[in-house]
Amino acid sequence: MSILLKKFRFSDGFGSANSVDTGLIAGISFSIFILWIELILAFISIMFRDPENIKTKDTTFSGTATNNSTNETLNIELKSDFDPRSSDNPFSFFLKYIANI
Repeated sequence: MSILLKKFRFSDGFGSANSVDTGLIAGISFSIFILWIELILAFISIMFRDPENIKTKDTTFSGTATNNSTNETLNIELKSDFDPRSSDNPFSFFLKYIANI
């Protein structure tokens, strides 16, 4: 304990600093930036993991198409189909979401 008290001195802030290591400052800043990006991506992955609570509008689109070579008219009807559990949902798993970016 006496050794600590003998070498004790009040801090002068950064007055005793002789040089600033800009590489260290840049490295720390870049690391913090990467951590923020990971935090945001994790938040997005958590928010959109289970989109069953998000209301989707089931609509049906219909129309006609004409084949120019035979002048045949085709009746087309499209229904929107959303399955939140299917593997095409990139937000269903965090690592798959990161791989899709």
